Amino acid sequence: MLKFFLLVFMMLVSNITVLSQVSDQKEYWYRFSTARSLQDVETIERLIDELQEVVLKEKADGIEHKLLLAEALIERAMLSSDAKEKKKHLETSLKIIKEILSMDVNVGKAHYLYALAISRLMEHVDVFRKLSMLKDFDHHMQKAVDLLDEPLYLGLALMGFGIRYMSPPWPFNDHKKARFYLEKATEYIPDYSGVYLYLGIYHLKFGHKEEARKMFLKVLSTKPHQLFIKAHEENVKEALEYLERM
Repeated sequence: MLKFFLLVFMMLVSNITVLSQVSDQKEYWYRFSTARSLQDVETIERLIDELQEVVLKEKADGIEHKLLLAEALIERAMLSSDAKEKKKHLETSLKIIKEILSMDVNVGKAHYLYALAISRLMEHVDVFRKLSMLKDFDHHMQKAVDLLDEPLYLGLALMGFGIRYMSPPWPFNDHKKARFYLEKATEYIPDYSGVYLYLGIYHLKFGHKEEARKMFLKVLSTKPHQLFIKAHEENVKEALEYLERM
């Protein structure tokens, strides 16, 4: 009987621990998503410090906090104006993502974050290194598209692929793939103005002025996505600039 009660007690403690961890993850995610939306650097930095401590204390096989830490580091890098600081955050994030993928190669979000970090690091390397990194980007973004089932991140991954095929010089671009992926992204993130901005830039680049105008106007008519409020403001400003020049 005593063994039975001890077993029940251990199960209760285990369940409470799991629920506590889930609650912590939700709280961290809420704080991060709010800070990212508002591009609140100070809050992101505090969150990075806290998550680094949590990751150190966690079991070696913990993934969720590592994922959030990696994403927070990428976001911090994107908000930095200092090239050395930006590169440092991206390299740290990439190291964490590699650890995650060494534990489970089927984490779609990790592949997406890997590709995102690589795309930002390309700004800091020579042309020969960029070619190698472009192959890494393609591999990991394709894995992300194949594995992700969360609409937001799948949409962002598709948008990332669209931008990738639109941006590089020949022979590394592919305007048909660029359009396909950007339009596909609208199925998963129809409420994010950024995808319409890039569709507008795509159409303008290839001489489709009327289609470009429609997309830039779509940016203006789209309500701010709650996870990307500041980004939406920047998208609206850029769309207006394009419209004024047309």
